[in-house]
Amino acid sequence: MQYKIRLVILLLIGNFLFSDSIRYNNPNNHGVIGLINIPTARFYEESSSAFTAYRGDPDRKITISMMPYDWFEASIFYTSIKDRPYPFFEYQDYKDKGFNAKFRLKTEGKFPAIAIGFNDLAGTGIYSSEYIVGSYGADNLDLHLGIGWGRLNGGQLNYGNPLSDLDESFRTRCLSWGCDLEDSKGGTFRWKDYFSGEEIGIFGGFSYLFHDDWLFKMEHDSTNIPLNEGFPERSSDYNFGFEYIGKDNFAVALNYERGDYLGLKFVLKGNSLAYNSKTYRNNRPYEKKPVEKLRSLLDFNEIEVNSINKLEDKLIIDVKEYNSYPSLAHLNSAVKKSIADSGVDYEEVIVSYSINGLKPNKTDSKTFTTMNKNETEILYSKDKEPRFIYSPNFVLRPFVAGREDFLKVAFMAELNTQYIFNDNLFWTTNLKYALWQNFDDLYIPPVDTYPNQVRSDVKDYLNNFDNRLIIGRSQLDYFNTLSKDHHFQISAGIFEEMFSGYGFEYLWSKNNLPFAIGFEIFEAHKRDYDLAFGLLDYSNTTGHINFYYENDFVLPFSLHLSYGEYLAGDKGYTFDLSRRFDNGVVMGGFFTKTDITAEQFGEGSFDKGVYFKVPISGDWFNFLWRPLTKDPGAKLIRKDNLYRYLRKYKD
Repeated sequence: MQYKIRLVILLLIGNFLFSDSIRYNNPNNHGVIGLINIPTARFYEESSSAFTAYRGDPDRKITISMMPYDWFEASIFYTSIKDRPYPFFEYQDYKDKGFNAKFRLKTEGKFPAIAIGFNDLAGTGIYSSEYIVGSYGADNLDLHLGIGWGRLNGGQLNYGNPLSDLDESFRTRCLSWGCDLEDSKGGTFRWKDYFSGEEIGIFGGFSYLFHDDWLFKMEHDSTNIPLNEGFPERSSDYNFGFEYIGKDNFAVALNYERGDYLGLKFVLKGNSLAYNSKTYRNNRPYEKKPVEKLRSLLDFNEIEVNSINKLEDKLIIDVKEYNSYPSLAHLNSAVKKSIADSGVDYEEVIVSYSINGLKPNKTDSKTFTTMNKNETEILYSKDKEPRFIYSPNFVLRPFVAGREDFLKVAFMAELNTQYIFNDNLFWTTNLKYALWQNFDDLYIPPVDTYPNQVRSDVKDYLNNFDNRLIIGRSQLDYFNTLSKDHHFQISAGIFEEMFSGYGFEYLWSKNNLPFAIGFEIFEAHKRDYDLAFGLLDYSNTTGHINFYYENDFVLPFSLHLSYGEYLAGDKGYTFDLSRRFDNGVVMGGFFTKTDITAEQFGEGSFDKGVYFKVPISGDWFNFLWRPLTKDPGAKLIRKDNLYRYLRKYKD
């Protein structure tokens, strides 16, 4: 009785050390925040992300997890199962891709946190499962208990599915790859199978922090992987292990699993809100006059000054930037700090903005748009001389989720250049050379190449990365604003690794409205595999109508809908939903449906993916995960579009 009382007191007065802590909560083997194999009701703060690499027996897995909101965790995985042959390529181990999602139902308080989750919700179904789990922290102890369907219905603690009493349809479930033709392709939501099956499983466990950097974990694992999938028969329902936490963003774990083998897990995690792509710098030009010092400070912070004018006690500054700043707040902050540090002393300072020759109609005062500029005194006017900018660096060019292996990669030396003819005309190039690569091992041909081969031959391009200079981009862009809120761009040249061409984009965007509308049309020509200036005998005119919407109420999100013709000649729409943070970081996902049927598309059923973008000094680090590289739904990859330039001025 005393023990029970002490336990109740402990639960009530616990300090919840583990509650949604990014330090003490890590993804499980499957990339979902949890213990070893089982999930928990823990989440990270919004904008967090994690990379998990796991090596077990017989599977190995890599997972990317993202938290666009503090109540939603999304992850994508890629796994290989040894000793199980790949269909049609029996000399290869089986490989599988899929998506996981977890939603918070309740935060932790006097009662446990509760979450509901879906594993492999649109894949082939090898790991398909659903669960409801609760978590409760007390001091150094974190407790978890849940029920699972599908692959989580195993172990000794399994019971009849209570939902089958409500409807007989909950009694049956497809639990293996290829139950029927529709399921065998993967990529579809199997609504009839969710929370179905004859039995449910009970899982649970705990983690205990016995040192600032060490966790002990133990769990009852209800994961039920059939023997015909290549997994050995388990001899125990219990897993336990030790996890080392290296500061806040790194963890490594060694676990003894299923009473049979050791599993090794590596985790890299962090919160992108801590990232700042632009930091204000003061070059301290003490010897200069205030106006000269202001111009110098702005230029030092990659804000180019077109002109500085004086009207009575007003200072009017016309500036432009080349998308170096992720948001208007960051840009305004740099301008205001430059003004303060320069020592200029005027009753009012009015700033007018432009970006890459586009005028977003954004100023700090209406006075600027109505005043007679002939009445102003010119303090500075920029010379219209062309400029050349270059940036050398080293990058990794990955190829993820190929049939040959987990990951193929090239380590590249890269040179990015930009020749600025004037405020509106730019020539941008990207040259790269592979210092090391293993793309030569890519040899398995595509399974489906319908309706035209535009992306599925990507390996033919990657095979040519060795011992040659590669032209990644060489394009000429002209930007202009026709009139208030009406913008256009004309582009021509080499747009990407696989396509050259020319085209036009138009955008109507009004700063005080949450939406924008535009269209684009491009003549795309397929490049030769040697990645030089040659072309293959394929071209197509691709075009789309674009609609953008920014929601800032209750649930912030960005929506991009497009409809038109894609590179392969198929027609349809793309639905893109993302979350954009103040520092410019973007987390999102998309899917594309065209007039190509699921049967014609083949494995995966339709094009889809998730992405992660980080702004870096006017350019982007892009991570895109597409489960399959197929031809339907393929778009031209452009460096930028008009909306990305002008989006910040809607803030």
